Amino acid sequence: MPGVDSTNLLLSAGAPRSLEYDEDQMLIVLRRLVDECAVPVSAGAQRGRVFSGLLGVPGRRRNYTVMGDAVNVGARALGLAAPGEVVVWSK
Repeated sequence: MPGVDSTNLLLSAGAPRSLEYDEDQMLIVLRRLVDECAVPVSAGAQRGRVFSGLLGVPGRRRNYTVMGDAVNVGARALGLAAPGEVVVWSK
């Protein structure tokens, strides 16, 4: 669980448009992020379909986000990862 002095990033590959090597590219980015970041970083990943789009009220705060089981399972994988690890939860 994130602490007070932590930052969470949600990275998604293949949203809104999927390409041939999305999964491979995501794992490469996660590994480089964990290896090259100046502070301890851990990462979790999951493959699967997600819903993506803008969430919020037009004219006010809106965020592009992804939702779905794959996002939730990826968050659980992150919870299992120690600093310096990338945990991939596979179906």
